[in-house]
Amino acid sequence: MQLLVQALPPHVTLTCVDPIFGMPSERGGGLERTYDLVILGNGGSFGTEVLGNVLQRTPLARNLCSILARSPHRIGLFGTEFRDELDPEFVGQVLDHLTVWFARTTRDVETWGRGRRNVLHFGDWQVIATRPAGGVPEARVFSRSLDELLSRLDEARSIAWREYVSPRGTPRGTIPSVLADIFSRDVGEGCWFPVDHRALEAYRLRMQRLSDGFRDTLATLLRVGKG
Repeated sequence: MQLLVQALPPHVTLTCVDPIFGMPSERGGGLERTYDLVILGNGGSFGTEVLGNVLQRTPLARNLCSILARSPHRIGLFGTEFRDELDPEFVGQVLDHLTVWFARTTRDVETWGRGRRNVLHFGDWQVIATRPAGGVPEARVFSRSLDELLSRLDEARSIAWREYVSPRGTPRGTIPSVLADIFSRDVGEGCWFPVDHRALEAYRLRMQRLSDGFRDTLATLLRVGKG
C-alpha cells in the first residue's frame, strides 16, 4: 500500500474501501460512491473472495463490476492465486471493465490476458521495497511465504519453498509465478535453488522503470478525469 500511495499525485485524496464492508467510517457507503479513478488491488494477488469461484460468487464478486462501471477510469493492480478455482467468465468480465490491468506475473497474463489489449505485465512491487544490505549472501532461506522470500532474497545464497494448498487441492501459485519472472526459469517446490543476484537486480531495475511509468499513467488519468 505504501508504494501505491507514493505513486499517486500529491493533490489526490485516497479513499481505501474495504471490499466487504465498505469504508471503515461508513460501513457500506464506500461501495456506492463514484470516484475519479478506481484502483482494484495494491499489487498483491486475489483469489476466490474477490474474483469468484467455479461454484458460486461472493457478494463482493457479484457487485464488483457495477462498482467499476461507475468510475471513468479503472486500473487493475493485482495478480491471481488459486487460479484453477476462479470463475473464468467472471474474471473476464472484471478485465473487460478495466482501462488497463497491470498484472503481477507473466503467468497471470498467460492465463487471463490472451487476446486482450488492456493487459500489461507489471511485476511484484515488493522487490523494489527491499534493498541490498551489502556483504556476501550466505543465508539458506526456506519459507512458505512469498513475502518472506522476497524480503530475504538479497541475503540468500539459496532458497527453497513450499506453498499453501487449498482444501480442494489447488496450490496458491504465487511463489513459483513470481520467482519464475525474477529468475527467468522455473524454481521447483522443495528444491534448493541458487539465487542469481544479477537477475534479481535486473528485475529490480525493471520494476523501478515500470513504477515510474505507472506513476505517469495515474497522473494522466486523474488529469483527464478532472478535465
